[in-house]
Amino acid sequence: MVRLAKRAAGLGIQSSQINELQQQSQAVLQAALNTRRSVAVQLRKQGQPAAALALLDAALASGNQDPWIHHNRALALVDLGQRNDAIQIWEQLQAHENQAVAEAAGTMLQRQSRKLLLTLHRTLEHLAAKHAWPLRHLGDPTSIDIQAYAACILREAIDARNFNHAELSLAMLEAARSTGLHDASLDDNRALALVNLNRLPDAVAIWQQLTQVDAADIRKTAQEMVARYGPQAQRLLALTKADQLLQAGELEQGISTLTEALLQDPECLEIQERLQCLVAQRSQNLNGPDDPLSQELEAHRRELMAFEEVLNTLEKRLEGDQAQA
Repeated sequence: MVRLAKRAAGLGIQSSQINELQQQSQAVLQAALNTRRSVAVQLRKQGQPAAALALLDAALASGNQDPWIHHNRALALVDLGQRNDAIQIWEQLQAHENQAVAEAAGTMLQRQSRKLLLTLHRTLEHLAAKHAWPLRHLGDPTSIDIQAYAACILREAIDARNFNHAELSLAMLEAARSTGLHDASLDDNRALALVNLNRLPDAVAIWQQLTQVDAADIRKTAQEMVARYGPQAQRLLALTKADQLLQAGELEQGISTLTEALLQDPECLEIQERLQCLVAQRSQNLNGPDDPLSQELEAHRRELMAFEEVLNTLEKRLEGDQAQA
């Protein structure tokens, strides 16, 4: 509109005529928008939500931010099975200055949130039955909001973990997350369940993400857990990666992985022993002699080969640093 007014003024057109042109242009644009929105509604009602969504996305891409476009996008997303994305749109529209838009968003938000919770509730009941777990804390999904229901899930998951049902605890928390319930406390307890299941690297990965959250208590706890479990998680990652490389026939890469891990964690006996086995395998001396004296010498030989591997790696690293300098 501003561009049109400047061009008209440059042609000597009077301000009253400019205003009239602006009004006409605005009317044309609004009519086009209404037509596009009506077509999108018809497409959705005819069972073509993807086509409706594409049409509405094109309207937004052209710079039009009409709130009803967003509202209709959310309706199309629901039909496409993307209820979480739709709920996020309505959560934003609920605070819109247009009262009609805000009321429509509030109505849809309540309706779709209830459907989401009912679906999640059925999933949790199925998981509990599978593990013969009596649900104690889940409230009525038709009478409480999402945040209150998330708190119920958290209490249920903590109880399950405390009673040695870490697998169920994790399954419930992951079901909540996949439904769209993203909460730092839920993620913290996912990590605790993973620890109970001996999946330290996965648990530490979650806590590393939680060190960036706004909630100070969760952030502090996450930092403490990373410090506590991080080193052990790194050892497991290195050992697992080395085993995978060995199974893939990549012996040298496996040795390199363990050598680097040992440089980072020189006191880890498990990495030392695994590295000794791999360097011995490389020299085709997996089976030592039967007599005790020879077996003792074989153990020392493996230690020396592993130590030599570490020294070679350090020398290469030093040469690389000098070359860069």
